[in-house]
Amino acid sequence: MKPKTRTEKLDMETVTDIKHLCADYHMRLSHYFERSNLNAPEEGCLSYMGFLAAMNGGDVTPEQEARIARSLAMVRQALRKEGRAPVMREVLENLKQVAKAYEDDPETFAPGELTTLRRIAARALKRAGK
Repeated sequence: MKPKTRTEKLDMETVTDIKHLCADYHMRLSHYFERSNLNAPEEGCLSYMGFLAAMNGGDVTPEQEARIARSLAMVRQALRKEGRAPVMREVLENLKQVAKAYEDDPETFAPGELTTLRRIAARALKRAGK
């Protein structure tokens, strides 16, 4: 009987954090991969297909697992450095600017636009939990 070899899997918490970061900033995994520098020729180098496989439970080496975990902090820091806010926060800020424009000049909006904006604002606030 052959001894079982232990296969390494990407930590589910890391997978969840990457997916949440992508959702917060409205990014695809391909965009995340480009920003992460995971394919740079260093220890734990990973192709895009390897990254997708790892995100879906495929085998990774300990070096690749560590590199993917580090990439999360690196991408998050790069987004903050660029001054990007999570999409939900951007939407709320934009809606505040729209409300200010309306207060300054109520004729800014065509008929029906304000109702649509109110509906969007209500949904955004509901999802934000505020």
